[in-house]
Amino acid sequence: MLKSFLLLVKYVKVSEARSLDGDFVESGLTFAGFAVFNCPIRADSATILSELKNSSHDLAMITGDQALTACYVASQVHIVSRPALILSPSKNGRGYEWISPDETEIIPYSEKEVEALSETHDLCIGGDCIEMLQQTSAVLGVIP
Repeated sequence: MLKSFLLLVKYVKVSEARSLDGDFVESGLTFAGFAVFNCPIRADSATILSELKNSSHDLAMITGDQALTACYVASQVHIVSRPALILSPSKNGRGYEWISPDETEIIPYSEKEVEALSETHDLCIGGDCIEMLQQTSAVLGVIP
């Protein structure tokens, strides 16, 4: 899997770097290029995870990747076998919604519907939504 990053730089003296605050460091940056990294999935990952799934194990993935990257990797190694939905804050800023990776399906979040959704979809929850779910009983319907 290829990951790309925008590379921005700021020239500062090494002796001053540790004492700089974040706002200063993140302002006045100069475009330096793009960096692309190849992070291939291990060849045996899909087979091993399929064997675990077929032996009645529930699979879940915890990652620091963005939700779209996580859904893609999960589909490649057979963690995701049904249509995926990603829980995200609503674009209008009020509440939350489930969005398919290709954005063709958008479902307003309802605590009462989480269990039913988990029966027809594989659910992906980013860190920005875990805290909200933990404050409800819906977390039990999402995390195996």
